[in-house]
Amino acid sequence: MKKLAIGILALGVFGLLACTSAKKIEDIIAREAEMAPAPSEVSEEAAAVGTPKTSLMKARDKEARPAVAPRPGRYITGAPPRSPGVKAGAADDNRQFNHYLDYLERFSRLNVLKLDISNRIVFKAVDEEGKSIPNCLLSFKDPKGKKLAERRTYADGRAMFFPSESKKFSAQGTKVRATCYRKTIERVIDPNGEKTVELKFPGKRKDYKNVSLDIAFLLDTTGSMGDEITRLKQTIEVIHFQISQLSSAPDVRFGMVLYRDRGDEYVTKVIPFTSNMEEFKSELAQVWASGGGDTPEDLQSGLNDTMSKLDWRKSGIRLMFIIADAPPHLDYGQQYTYLNAMKDGANRAIKFVSIGASGLPNDGEYVFRQLAQYTMGIFVFLTYGETGEAEGGGGTVAVSHHTGSNWQAENLDTIVVRMVKTELSYLTDQPVTEGEDYFETTPSEDADRDMVLDDLFSQAVKQLLDYSIVRIEEKTPTVLMPVSVKDEDLKAVSELLEDRLAIVMFKSPQFQMLERENIQQLLSEMSLQITDIFDDEKTIEVGKLAGAKLAVISKLYRGKKKLELFLKLVRIETGEIISVTLAKIDDRLVK
Repeated sequence: MKKLAIGILALGVFGLLACTSAKKIEDIIAREAEMAPAPSEVSEEAAAVGTPKTSLMKARDKEARPAVAPRPGRYITGAPPRSPGVKAGAADDNRQFNHYLDYLERFSRLNVLKLDISNRIVFKAVDEEGKSIPNCLLSFKDPKGKKLAERRTYADGRAMFFPSESKKFSAQGTKVRATCYRKTIERVIDPNGEKTVELKFPGKRKDYKNVSLDIAFLLDTTGSMGDEITRLKQTIEVIHFQISQLSSAPDVRFGMVLYRDRGDEYVTKVIPFTSNMEEFKSELAQVWASGGGDTPEDLQSGLNDTMSKLDWRKSGIRLMFIIADAPPHLDYGQQYTYLNAMKDGANRAIKFVSIGASGLPNDGEYVFRQLAQYTMGIFVFLTYGETGEAEGGGGTVAVSHHTGSNWQAENLDTIVVRMVKTELSYLTDQPVTEGEDYFETTPSEDADRDMVLDDLFSQAVKQLLDYSIVRIEEKTPTVLMPVSVKDEDLKAVSELLEDRLAIVMFKSPQFQMLERENIQQLLSEMSLQITDIFDDEKTIEVGKLAGAKLAVISKLYRGKKKLELFLKLVRIETGEIISVTLAKIDDRLVK
């Protein structure tokens, strides 16, 4: 009877809040704060359930993958190399773009080279079936026809252009000319318009078999890397073995550029690309750490040689893995800087993956993330038991990483091989199924329902903000649309969830929530039904009339095991969906 009474009370109270105004929500928040029990009055179990670590779990469905059998004509001698178990986390700053822009602002005083990438347009070249087209040439020209920049599309068909990078890039009338398979599309760019632009070419793309795959390792071999070199060599061997055994049978070549610093035995050493596994392993076995001295190293010379002295193929996929524990010297007066390297990478569709090793300081993180983000790669950081963010440098073993909580510690070789598989999947029609990210509740019997739901929605809203494809300033006018449902029996539940979501959003400094009473009135005047609210076009119309810049729209489903609330953040000006997330809710929280 106690559970039933709580359920009826919750539905009764929150069912009356469907039209709650922002002022009323303020009152509710204040009242809840006053009514909250003192820490000593909360049971240990309830307190634990009320924290994000135990009441919520960011999960990822992973399909079991059978071991790949040797292909006909290939054989394996001896046992495959074992993973040395180097643990690492990874962050894709192009996925959590708004979070990355916040990071750049927070650390803007670091002594590094700056490039304004705050205004980003992502182009994607596809064929008539929607399949990605790699290595398309995108040429950007000013209104007078002068070339500003070039890009080539990566395996997923995407390439990025930053109007904020230069005043010339943001001029009205700037055009993009895209060429794929001797076919050309030309578009005028609106710097303030849509941030994702599809370039659809007629016909079907060519079939890809035995995709050419060039993988280069740019490795810091100074003395401070001594503890890491052995394990990293083992990791590279595992990566080499697993990629060479892939069922998609890529035409893979490996190469390396080793670098140290001025005054050492060498500044750079180039090991050309080779498809001979034994030859590469022999070169790898000779790598050892020595030299260095001060903290920065000559990374920029290493980048220069990697881009200019390795014979990268123009077709297929090109990846560079930068492994280091120190930032670059920026006081050598070098003409070729790391900014030049990352621009060259984007121009030639060479994707950089930056891997920070132990002790990497803040300025190293900043540079490594710049290199990866601009070339659509990822930032990887070795972990040493920490679960959140970390400060590197200063004699610590930790790698500086300020990437939020959207990561999980995994084996480094697993992260790298998964990325390679993903790149290949775009061209081989063999998708890598990693499942979807979501947040779910796991409450105990004595859990505070409102606390658990607030934790759930706090995490979901944070992900909507972090993963936004545009910058979201504080106090952005935002409208929360009523939760859309198809099943009439979920109507009362949707109202309960909507109110908890509204309270969480009201607390966020990024949102200036518009009066929900006004939204209800607009919906009534427009004769919109609750099932219509998930329609993007109707949401945009309501949002414009309400004076909003953003809208959060949601739809509640009954999943296989739990209720599923799908959330979308929409930019009213262009109608773009700028981020999405999924919350899975235990039925016990809404009964």
